[in-house]
Amino acid sequence: MPMSVRSFPTFYSPIGFQKLTVSSTAVGFTLPTSMQVRAVNFTCETDQIRFRVDGSNPDSTTGVLVNDGDIVDLLNVDAINNFKAIRITNDATIQIHYFGGGV
Repeated sequence: MPMSVRSFPTFYSPIGFQKLTVSSTAVGFTLPTSMQVRAVNFTCETDQIRFRVDGSNPDSTTGVLVNDGDIVDLLNVDAINNFKAIRITNDATIQIHYFGGGV
């Protein structure tokens, strides 16, 4: 299967990376403190997750479904700060790049 690659506008600089296990309790990002995170790109691996960006906790049937192999871009500071994810059946891993800087 071909891999989809995305690039962010040149005014965003990579400022951090995180490998996060998504389990049976909702988790959010551990944001770098070096500068404000303005964009996030993550890949879901090993199993499905659900996430919400409105500050509420997702559960196994409520929230945006992300499949193993999906790539998600979040380009809104409030959505990034309010992000919470939970597994559906088995623990999943998300690989996250954080971007900051810009206007």
